[in-house]
Amino acid sequence: MVLGAFACLGERQAVYVSSPFTTGRLHIAWRAAQEGDGPESLGQLARYEHQVLGPNRATAKQFVDDLRRQLPGVVIDPLAFPDQIDWTQDDYRAMWADVVRRHASAVVFRTGWQCSSGCSFEFLVAVQEGLPLLNEDLNPFSVDDGVRLLREAALESQAQGVSSAFLEHVLAALGDIGSRRTGTSKSAARPGER
Repeated sequence: MVLGAFACLGERQAVYVSSPFTTGRLHIAWRAAQEGDGPESLGQLARYEHQVLGPNRATAKQFVDDLRRQLPGVVIDPLAFPDQIDWTQDDYRAMWADVVRRHASAVVFRTGWQCSSGCSFEFLVAVQEGLPLLNEDLNPFSVDDGVRLLREAALESQAQGVSSAFLEHVLAALGDIGSRRTGTSKSAARPGER
């Protein structure tokens, strides 16, 4: 039902903006300052909303509003999508991945995207689809540049005591893509070996 609403966009007709929301640099800083794995109390949840979600949503909205004044056509802002009761992060990732696959002509990655689980997954999908990758200034960047940023973000997360498992999963998937494109794989024998 929700995906059907995007059908009006047409195939590959929109610019998709990938912005950190529930994860990213603000999340890493917040988590590093907390005890435990996440917002477990209502007080922590309120602070998380105030210190992470609210600022991420506000800066994304401003960026998208400015971009819509610059670009013709549709600009998709996933952070404007209302929260869905009982949806998991996997549900959101699956929906936005499908939107990117069907409707994006390019993906703009906001500064700090590499620290965000959702944005890193959207990067993976954009790479799989061969879509143009643009930074916040609308300058193109390469898959290799994105992979380098993801590696640095994984190290940054680890240094702050925050799990980088999802980023590492995305990096592994990107490595598999690179291996297929170059005709090599981790299990491929070296020349002269069988």
